[in-house]
Amino acid sequence: MNSIKKTFSVVIIAIIIFLFEKYISKNDTNLENKIEKNTSSKINVTVSKIKNKSITPILDVYGKIESQKKINILSEVSGKILPQKKEFKVGNFFYKGDVILAVDTTDFSLEIMAYKSDFLSAINQILPFIKMDYNENYMSWEKYVKEFDINKKLKELPTEINSKERNFLASKQVYKLFFSIKSMEKKLEKFILKAPFNGVVSQAFVNTNSVIVPGMQIGEFISSEKFTFSSNIDLSQSNLLNIGNEILLFSNEIDENFTARVSRIAKNIDPLTQKISFYVDFNNSKLYDGMYLSGKLKLNEIDQALEINRELLKNNTILTVDENLKTMYLEVDPVVFINNTVIIKGYNTNNYLVNQSSFNLKEGIKVTPIFE
Repeated sequence: MNSIKKTFSVVIIAIIIFLFEKYISKNDTNLENKIEKNTSSKINVTVSKIKNKSITPILDVYGKIESQKKINILSEVSGKILPQKKEFKVGNFFYKGDVILAVDTTDFSLEIMAYKSDFLSAINQILPFIKMDYNENYMSWEKYVKEFDINKKLKELPTEINSKERNFLASKQVYKLFFSIKSMEKKLEKFILKAPFNGVVSQAFVNTNSVIVPGMQIGEFISSEKFTFSSNIDLSQSNLLNIGNEILLFSNEIDENFTARVSRIAKNIDPLTQKISFYVDFNNSKLYDGMYLSGKLKLNEIDQALEINRELLKNNTILTVDENLKTMYLEVDPVVFINNTVIIKGYNTNNYLVNQSSFNLKEGIKVTPIFE
């Protein structure tokens, strides 16, 4: 009898447990369906409340600097390079007016003296004719001969009194000899090369006692203080760039940064990059010709605009959430793309801006906004 009771009790307990588990399972299913139904009707999106404002775009640029003053030195004379206190070597600095190179003038100076001798002889030969035919100008010519110094530069000739005297002097080769000597005296100045500005020798292809000839490349001389930074921008950004815009230049290689202003803007487009070049002139003795600099270029200010992540713009539209918490695509006008952002205009609404890429959402979907 007791065994029957025990068996019956076990069966009752098993039935109760089965019914309880089925009830729990049914309730769980209903809860899951409710959650799934609610989730399908509402989506969490990150939003922010934004307002139009004036924006000054900052563009990252990169470019090379070059010396503003750079001369390629070619020989115009021939002769042997003379020793100097400071030799013509790469890296040597010279102040404006310093002699950076001197060529032996011995042979050429003797040639000039020979021409001067011929010139003096020609004048002495015509003096009697001048005294006889152009007596009123004779004293001037006589004084010219007396003051003639073969070791000094030629003085200017006495002024002729009339065309007859001029033609007479020309027929005696006086003018030809005079201007030949003046030309040679001018050429003599080219045997000594002086620094046209403060700078350094950047290339040197000759040494002391080397013999040079006309047309031979001697070296290169550059300014070590005045430089030009060159870079480029996209054509779409060019309407926001003017001469005078500020730029911060800096180098990651040396501890140096400074501000300058745009000096020039090219009027042509690079056919390969389809970009427009701009140039910045500045003075800085700590930099080197040929090095590269990074820059932060300030473009023109844009009024009533917003700057957003590029990823939020698709086909000139952005996703917003209206006052009814429903999605709404708003058409805007992208003004300029700057690095990873875009500056837009036309956001004339109180809607919230969706700050995440949600291009798969359709317009009119109810969402749960999460404010940043």
